[in-house]
Amino acid sequence: MNDTYVTVVGNVVTDPAHVKLDSGVHVLSMRLASTTRRYDRALGEWRDASTLYLTVSCWRALAENVAASVSKGDPLVVTGRLRVRNYPGGNGERRVSVEVEASAVGHDLSRGVTRFQKGSSRSLMAERQAAQELADAWALTERVDAENEDGRREEVAAESAEERPAA
Repeated sequence: MNDTYVTVVGNVVTDPAHVKLDSGVHVLSMRLASTTRRYDRALGEWRDASTLYLTVSCWRALAENVAASVSKGDPLVVTGRLRVRNYPGGNGERRVSVEVEASAVGHDLSRGVTRFQKGSSRSLMAERQAAQELADAWALTERVDAENEDGRREEVAAESAEERPAA
């Protein structure tokens, strides 16, 4: 069976939900809205037509990168495998869910600018580990400084007590 690949341009309408599975695999899910716009010659203006809402799922490194780069309201271009699922709804109705398993996600640069920062999940993990090590070192330094300050206060108090004449 051949997969159907699509490219969808739209706006993120939910906060991306990023999780790490027990297996260590990263997964992200978000909803995208793509609204058709048509020019109404009679009115001389652009009008919104129907809106397609679909779920976008991202896996592994793409999930991590999208989580770090995308937020609700962002205009995106998404390419991936199309999945249409039918399921029972209320009152005996059938419902349809449209999903895209993304292979590529990017900001729609016709609507704004962005900066690209090359990275991999390994480099991101290394950056996070380095940041944690710096934070731990800073906390240790603060604790040692506080202990040293307390020690200096005790020394000054002892010296002051020795210098005081006996009553």
